[in-house]
Amino acid sequence: MWKDFRNSSTSRRPNVLQYLVDTFNIRHISTPDNDLATFLGVLKKIEI
Repeated sequence: MWKDFRNSSTSRRPNVLQYLVDTFNIRHISTPDNDLATFLGVLKKIEI
């Protein structure tokens, strides 16, 4: 899934953070720093 999503981003350039918000129902994002931390946290959870 992630590979396909990454490949599609080159043509459509979807908002990855918005995708994560919609997918994981993340609602506490407020600043770009928090966006990055949340994004990395989600990736970490997926890996585990």
